Amino acid sequence: MNAPIPLHATDGLAPLLILAAEGSTGAGAGASALRIFAAMVLLSGLAILATSKSLYRFQRNLLLARYMSGGWIAVLIGFLLGPWGANVVTDEMLLEVRPALMVGLGWIGAIIGLQARRSLLTAVPTAVRRWVAMDALAMIALGGLVSALALGQMLTADRAAWWVAPVGLLITACIGWAAETRSLGEQRTAAGRHLEVLVQAGAGLAAILAVCLHGLLMILPSRDASGDVVVSIPTGALRLLAAALLATGVGFIGRYLLQQAGRERRELLVIHIAMIAIISGIASELAVSPLFAAMLCGIVITNLGGPKLREFERFILRAEQPVAILFALLAGVLLDPRIGVWGAALVAGLVALRVAVKTPLMRLSLNRFDHALPGRSPLFRAPLRQSLVALALAVSLVLHESSILNQRLLTIVIVVGAVSELLPFILARRKGDATAAQASAQGAQEAGA
Repeated sequence: MNAPIPLHATDGLAPLLILAAEGSTGAGAGASALRIFAAMVLLSGLAILATSKSLYRFQRNLLLARYMSGGWIAVLIGFLLGPWGANVVTDEMLLEVRPALMVGLGWIGAIIGLQARRSLLTAVPTAVRRWVAMDALAMIALGGLVSALALGQMLTADRAAWWVAPVGLLITACIGWAAETRSLGEQRTAAGRHLEVLVQAGAGLAAILAVCLHGLLMILPSRDASGDVVVSIPTGALRLLAAALLATGVGFIGRYLLQQAGRERRELLVIHIAMIAIISGIASELAVSPLFAAMLCGIVITNLGGPKLREFERFILRAEQPVAILFALLAGVLLDPRIGVWGAALVAGLVALRVAVKTPLMRLSLNRFDHALPGRSPLFRAPLRQSLVALALAVSLVLHESSILNQRLLTIVIVVGAVSELLPFILARRKGDATAAQASAQGAQEAGA
C-alpha cells in the first residue's frame, strides 16, 4: 500500500510557472527545445492521424469503436510514449509548453460554451433538465462521499482547504455521461432515435454544468504568503467577476473581428486562436481555469447571433475530435499509475456508483416524458459511460498545479472512464445470458408438463 501523501508538504507541488529552463543554456537549451518541439509534433501528428478517414474502417467493431471514439486508445498510446513507457515524451517537456496547452484547454472550453445558445437551451425538454439536475445532485452528494472516504486514506491534510480541488475534480468527473451513442447500436425505431437525441442533449447540458462547477471550485482555494492553501470567498468572488468580465469583453471584441473578417478559414483560425490565447493567458494569471473562462467566452459569442458567428461555430466544431484526441494523448503522458490500494478502491467505488445510480435516475426522470420512449433500449445504459469532459477537467487540474496527487487523480479519472466504457457491453451480455437462461427454463418446464 502506498503511504499517504502529506499535503502540508511543498515537495512536488510547485506551480507550473516555474519552468525547468533555469541553468540550461547554449547547446543544451537548443537540444532541449528541439526535443520539446519534436514531442509536440509527434503528439499532434498522432491526434490528426487518429481522426483520419483511413482509421474509420476499424470502428466497424463496436467495442473498438467505443474505445477509439472515447479517446482511450489515445490515452494508452500516450502512456506508452510517456515516462512510464518509452520515455519519448516526458511530463517535463509538456510543462515547458504549458501556455500552448492552456490554449488547447481554452479551445475545448469554447466548444463546450458554443452549445449554450439560448435557443438550444430553451428547446431542451423539461424532463432532460430534471434528469441532468438529479444526476448532478446525486453525484455531488454520493460521489463526494465516496471520494472523501477514499482520499482520507490516501493523503493526510492539515487543512480543509486541501480537499476542495481533489474532491471537486472527482465530483465533476462523475457528472454527466458520454454523448457518443453510435457504438451502442443503431436505433431503428422513431422512439429509439428520439431517445438518442435526449441522451445527447443531456450530455451537452451536463458538460456545461460540470465545467461551471469545476471552475467555481477551482477559484476558491489559493495560497497565502506562507504557501499554505486557504479558501477565501471574497478572493474567489473577485476572480469569478474578473473571469466574467474577461469573457464578456473578449466575446464582444471577437464578434466585431468576425464581422470584419471574410469567409477564409485562415482568417477565422487566426481570430479564434488569438481570442483563446488572450483569454487563456489572462485566466491563468488570475488563477482561473482556462477551460471555465473560455467556456464563458463561448457562451457570450454564441448568444450574440449573426450569420458569420454560426459559420464560425461550424468551423470551430470541426476541430473538436483532433483536440480531444490530443488531450487524451497528453493525459496518458501525465498520469501516474501508482494509485495504491485505496486508489483502486476509489475507482471501484466510483464505477459502482455509476452502475447503481445512473440508469435508474434516467428512467425516473424520463418516465413522465410526453413522447413515447422504448421500454428496452441499449441507450438506457448510455449514462454509465463517463463523459470525455472529465478527462479535460483532470488534465486542467494537473496543468494548474503539478503534483503527485493531481497526477494520480488523473489516473483515477482515466481508469474509471476506461472501465465505464465496458459497462454497457458487460451488462448487455449478462442480461442476454439471463434472458436465454430464463427462456431455456421455461422451455424445460413446458416440455416436462
